[in-house]
Amino acid sequence: MNTGTVLILVSLLLAVISLYFLAKGAAGNALARITARRIFYLGGISTLFSILLLLFAFVSHGFQFNYVFNYSSRDLPLAYLIAGVWAGQEGTLLLWVFILYVLGFFIIRSNDRDECLVMSIVTISQVFLLLILAIYSPFRYVWQVDPELFPVGAVPPDGAGLNPLLQDPWMVAHPPMLFIGYAAATIPFAYAIAALLRKDFSTWIERSRRWALFATTSLGIGIFLGGYWAYKVLGWGGYWGWDPVENSSLIPWLALVALVHGMLVQRRKGALVRTNIALALASFILVFYSTFLTRSGVLSNFSVHSFSDLGLSRHLAFFMLFYVIISIFLFAARFRDMSAKRLGDSALSWDTLVAYGIITICVYAFLILVGTSMPIISSLFAAAPFSLQTGYYNGISAPMGMLILGAIALAAVFQFPKRPSAWKLSAVGATAVIMAVLFNINHSSAPIAYVFSAAAIFVALWGIFDLLKYRPAVVLPSRLAHIGVAVLALGIVSSSLHSTEEQLELPLGRHTVVGDSALTFRGITDSGKSALAFTFARGRSVSEIQTPYYMDQRTHSLYREPYISYGLSHDVYISPVEYRSGIDSLTRFVLEKGSAAKTPGAQITFEGFDVDREHMRSGGEMKLFARLLARRGPASASISPGLVMGEAGHRKEISARIPFTGQEVRLLDFNVSDRTVYIFVEAPKGAATPPDSAIVEVSFKRLIWLVWLGTIFIASGGAVAMRRVRA
Repeated sequence: MNTGTVLILVSLLLAVISLYFLAKGAAGNALARITARRIFYLGGISTLFSILLLLFAFVSHGFQFNYVFNYSSRDLPLAYLIAGVWAGQEGTLLLWVFILYVLGFFIIRSNDRDECLVMSIVTISQVFLLLILAIYSPFRYVWQVDPELFPVGAVPPDGAGLNPLLQDPWMVAHPPMLFIGYAAATIPFAYAIAALLRKDFSTWIERSRRWALFATTSLGIGIFLGGYWAYKVLGWGGYWGWDPVENSSLIPWLALVALVHGMLVQRRKGALVRTNIALALASFILVFYSTFLTRSGVLSNFSVHSFSDLGLSRHLAFFMLFYVIISIFLFAARFRDMSAKRLGDSALSWDTLVAYGIITICVYAFLILVGTSMPIISSLFAAAPFSLQTGYYNGISAPMGMLILGAIALAAVFQFPKRPSAWKLSAVGATAVIMAVLFNINHSSAPIAYVFSAAAIFVALWGIFDLLKYRPAVVLPSRLAHIGVAVLALGIVSSSLHSTEEQLELPLGRHTVVGDSALTFRGITDSGKSALAFTFARGRSVSEIQTPYYMDQRTHSLYREPYISYGLSHDVYISPVEYRSGIDSLTRFVLEKGSAAKTPGAQITFEGFDVDREHMRSGGEMKLFARLLARRGPASASISPGLVMGEAGHRKEISARIPFTGQEVRLLDFNVSDRTVYIFVEAPKGAATPPDSAIVEVSFKRLIWLVWLGTIFIASGGAVAMRRVRA
């Protein structure tokens, strides 16, 4: 047992002891309360030292630790060595525990009357996470995890390296911010539990509202950073691809957004008491559910972001079930005690409209939850689990988005006792409609785009007018956030419906114009991490650019990264698809059954497969042949190149020759299910080798900067609201 593991065990022991004194402190023992604080501080110090020790192991290349070996290497820059701390499951859980200690410190400093109850919930969460870390410690040695590969005491000379997709500056900021939001969701949950135990359903709002805002803002920032990171990385579905792991962060965030608005209604009107308690409980449980989805391995076949299962699924499922049972039991026991005032009698009163918005957000979150959980749900009744495609999420997002924008607009209009004039409503509405038409008129858009854009523009315009009319202290946080939602909606419409893309084959040295840009392929760089090189021209700007295109030795996968030219009207997004050497384009061909390829010597048609079944029945190796028809003028011939498949994946080619050309033909690979073959055809002597070429996809992302601007406004609104709320 090493120092790092000892520190984790010490933190676990101190957390358990702290729980004992917190229980006595909750009963009114002042000395126990002070003792619990001191033990909590000691646990925080122990966890801090464990994180620092793990960080030192990464920076000093301590590859004797399995976690360090898996997520680092000697060639990584310092920033990515630091980011390696939270690159894997064990590190993120340790980071989560430490963040809870930091948040707990501020709760203790606030000297809240419910300190002991709230800190008990926080500490229970720490105990759960530390129990997992005690079993799956990031300080396990390589020989403990893989004794067959590493003898006792062995120190690998280098690590396996960090996944190239994670070698990005946003890796430094995105995961910590996300886990700050996850950890902060614990605090409103703890206050809600305390409220249920004390039967105090009013004052808990004041003490937990800042924490709810902090959790919403930090988790939102984490999601927004992840969206921009995904935009920069090829294969992650753009800024939002409805990936299950992306969704698992969005769902608790939506619940927190609903909670923040529900708290506002309860403070002003005394309504939605049960709703707020339920949302505070649900948001934290959804955080644990998100952790279960991403860390248990259940989504490993459906998500590019998911972790494989380290054995955590049972532990996470147990912890989540524990919180679910406690929450349901307490909520049911106190249900009748949670009396609340009625919402406004009018359907257009401010509190009623906000309630409509909360309902819409909750329904939207539930529908996303069902879609994201489909691999688990489908496994209960289907032989093979399946996931829902993006069409499902896009289909529900359009009507839900319209309802949310409508609720925001109406709530803003009817927020104040003095109703706006019909003239003002008509003027803003007409302006929004005209601007929506101008926004979409030159682009092919569905009718929903015009309606969606008009609603978003109305929200933005009304928010700007309110900022100019009322004191900032009254409307600034909400209007900033709601303007952000409107701008984000416009960015989604423009980048989704108004963007165009085109796939091009660029021969070496050929100048190709596409849209307002031009590309000239200059070749492929010759290095460990090669890249496709281009001359890129846009307007008066001409630059030499590169798009990484290389085979990663760690994952044995081809990695490609886009080049993005940012612009006011649109971004030019250049994605490398394939590099073709001149000789390969002359000699290598992919044929589907019935299709033909024109080679320099002959036209070759793929007619089907032949299998030597007699040879297989006698116990020999499997022999598979591709039945090809070669033609040139009146001459034709049937040829059958093949493959012999032996044990351990060993293959031997059986070549064939075209009789009238003498060209050798080999079967390189095949796919029986797709009825596809990959063949090599020898180039005739003296055949001219075509130039190397690059196949790229050029996309024009219209007004996508509105997406980033909208997220900045939303985060700013949350930050301003948090500063204005008194602890």
